[in-house]
Amino acid sequence: VCARHLFELQRFHSLSTQPRSCSLHRNACPMSIISKRKKGDGGRGSITILVLGDEGTGKSSLVSTFVSRHFSERVPGVMTRVRLPIASGSSQGRGGWSYVTTIVDTQNGDATLAAVASSAAPSEPVDAIVLVYDLDRPSTFQRLESHWLPLIERCYSPPAVTETCNSIGGSEIYDYNKIPPVIIAGNKLDLSSASPAHEDARLDDRQQIVALMGRFKFVRQCIKTSAKTLLNVNDIFDKAQQVVFYPMGPLFDLTEARMTDNCCKAFTRIFRMFDEDKDGLLNDLELSTFQNHFFKKAIHANKLTGWKKVLSKNQPDNDEVYIQDDKFTVAGFLAIIEMFMLKEFFDVPWRVLRHFGYDDDLNLQVPDWVVSPSSKIKGSDESQWSLSASAVDFLDSLFTQFDSNNDGELTEDDIKRIFSIVPNPSLPPWHPTRTKDMFEGCFSVPCLDWYKTLFLSPPSSIGSVSSDEHAGVTILSPHDTSGASPDDMPDSVSSPSMTPASTPPESLIHPPLKFVDWSTYWFMVSSINPAKTRMELYRLGYDSKMDAKSSLSRAIRIKIFGSSQSGKTALLNALVGTNKDPLDTEESGHPETRCTHVYAPSARLVNGCSKTEKNLGDELIHMIFTEVPEVASTGSEAVANCELAMLVFDCNDEQSYEYVHALEERLSEDMPRVFIGTKKDTICAAPKSDEEDGSSTGRRSVLVAAQIHCEELDLELPTLTSVASGVEAEKYLKYIALCAIGDLRSKPNAAQKRREARWRRNMLWLSGGGISLVGVAAVGYFLRGEKRFESILRSFKNFFSRGESSNGVALPVGRIP
Repeated sequence: VCARHLFELQRFHSLSTQPRSCSLHRNACPMSIISKRKKGDGGRGSITILVLGDEGTGKSSLVSTFVSRHFSERVPGVMTRVRLPIASGSSQGRGGWSYVTTIVDTQNGDATLAAVASSAAPSEPVDAIVLVYDLDRPSTFQRLESHWLPLIERCYSPPAVTETCNSIGGSEIYDYNKIPPVIIAGNKLDLSSASPAHEDARLDDRQQIVALMGRFKFVRQCIKTSAKTLLNVNDIFDKAQQVVFYPMGPLFDLTEARMTDNCCKAFTRIFRMFDEDKDGLLNDLELSTFQNHFFKKAIHANKLTGWKKVLSKNQPDNDEVYIQDDKFTVAGFLAIIEMFMLKEFFDVPWRVLRHFGYDDDLNLQVPDWVVSPSSKIKGSDESQWSLSASAVDFLDSLFTQFDSNNDGELTEDDIKRIFSIVPNPSLPPWHPTRTKDMFEGCFSVPCLDWYKTLFLSPPSSIGSVSSDEHAGVTILSPHDTSGASPDDMPDSVSSPSMTPASTPPESLIHPPLKFVDWSTYWFMVSSINPAKTRMELYRLGYDSKMDAKSSLSRAIRIKIFGSSQSGKTALLNALVGTNKDPLDTEESGHPETRCTHVYAPSARLVNGCSKTEKNLGDELIHMIFTEVPEVASTGSEAVANCELAMLVFDCNDEQSYEYVHALEERLSEDMPRVFIGTKKDTICAAPKSDEEDGSSTGRRSVLVAAQIHCEELDLELPTLTSVASGVEAEKYLKYIALCAIGDLRSKPNAAQKRREARWRRNMLWLSGGGISLVGVAAVGYFLRGEKRFESILRSFKNFFSRGESSNGVALPVGRIP
């Protein structure tokens, strides 16, 4: 018999022999795990326990004995509804809780159960059922299997009849996760023990219970009790409470007989958080840290050795392994958690899960400090849009850990494994399938050229997001994007090249990613929605308290403005790199964000590395471009929240320049900006007929006006480009980066403002010195007739004339005339 079946055998039969000292009122369980129903009186949580069984089995006696702690020979045929006092306490330091327990005794249990289960919205739903039989009457035990348990099964989970290949009819399939947990109570143990007539029946008792619990999987435990001697009476209702406090359904699928997918995701995330060396395995020290963190108790080495032996002898049927290099894999860690579940220790996994903020449905509750972190940065949350150094380090470690080939590139399978622990769809946050979830209500959405090539029908707007992950796709050809070194960087940064596929693979959802592209994508989604990005990192296991190393990289946001025919889309295609003709543009009705990267000289960047680090070379700049169409540029948000405004105009179109000139007036005074003219190849190539009618002069007047405007504001002169003739992407990206955070002139009259600020500081010092002299003169005027004036003036002069010689001897101070 395999170990799993042994654990199930222990779960099937748990007979109590000694009464527990704790009572129902003293159990400590959190309010969050009680039924989600809220009572109207004060918002307290509540649980309801329904007591069922044949007549004469002692149902009312059990309830009466439990409430009064005293056995009475005379009890009513049915007890009135018992409502226990409010119980309260704490749950492992996670705050207060309170709940009300109601016990409902029944006389005609069939009708009561049918009425409660059939009601679409019962006033008091049943959370647990105590099913009582008489140990001295074997027929009542047989009625459990023939009547009561099938009745509960039918009332709460009507069977779905499905045809199978082996039968003409169908088979009944029940969803056991919808049925309330059942505790079976074998009452009158005092009579059964004294009666030798049922000795043979008691010999088969264990096998019958195992068979019963194997048939009805929603039966959680069978306990023998005696209302007369108070034996195990508390245990009956304690267990009924516990199955509500620590529900099985979210953790273990009774129908499939395995851990639920959400439970596996949650514990895989916890596994990653305790994997300190990020090798994908838990060593003995890391597992001991896990034990101490939650249970404040060290784990013995022999216990670890025992677990390893058990897991090594019971390897799964698939290719997964439990133990690797004498360490626990993710599958091994999940197998340990499943052991606790199979042995009915559901409080162990729930204690761990609730510590990390999982609710009853295993939804991870993101703390407020993640959504709105406290920061010393003044201003709005937009000032916190960029990823912190610790977040970048976390993404670096995540990339290294899941790079299965160790080739500096994440394959599609690697990306799937990284995001396998986030809620469905388990995809990167920038994937268009998640656009509605991640970026609804944001100013812009990501624009991924590789997705438009892979998928024939990509989402075109936030409101029309497709959930089909496998719509027409193409096969990737070798990936050739820019590397991590300036020497390896090509002239233009390109996305993965792709070749159309005759037979689209069903699982292709993302092209390979190098680390620099991986980081740039994260900066892009953070620039669009910082709060959702922090939540996504938290779901992946990021903790803001992680130590951060210095990083020679930063990110900047650039917004591109221009009229509809200014050529800004073609210019952006050439800068970020696409696998299609840059001039093949499509008009978009909403802002779209794209990203790339470039290396810029550290010595020319402001607020960058320290003086000792500026000699290290170039700094990686993640560049986030947001193209603002003409129809979306009217709001105030369009001209805010960026480090540089790119004003793109057509060298041949005077109206195009007038558009960006008028838009510039809406920019804040300190907003960096740069003018870029497009289609410069058409200026010199003007036909003679154009020169005769003066249109060539009009083209030149546009450039002259732009140049004069930039000179007046002390800005860099307009840069002219031609996408048709080719654009050196790296050269222009460096230029744009230096305009945003470098030493190029991008702020209006910045030099003049610095001179004026310096003059104001000097004047402040001079005025302060003048006031001091006037004060001294005033004091001298009032004290000129007194001898104290000479001593005060001498002290003043000695203070400012104090000095020392080179050998440390004090220099003499001259007399005051």
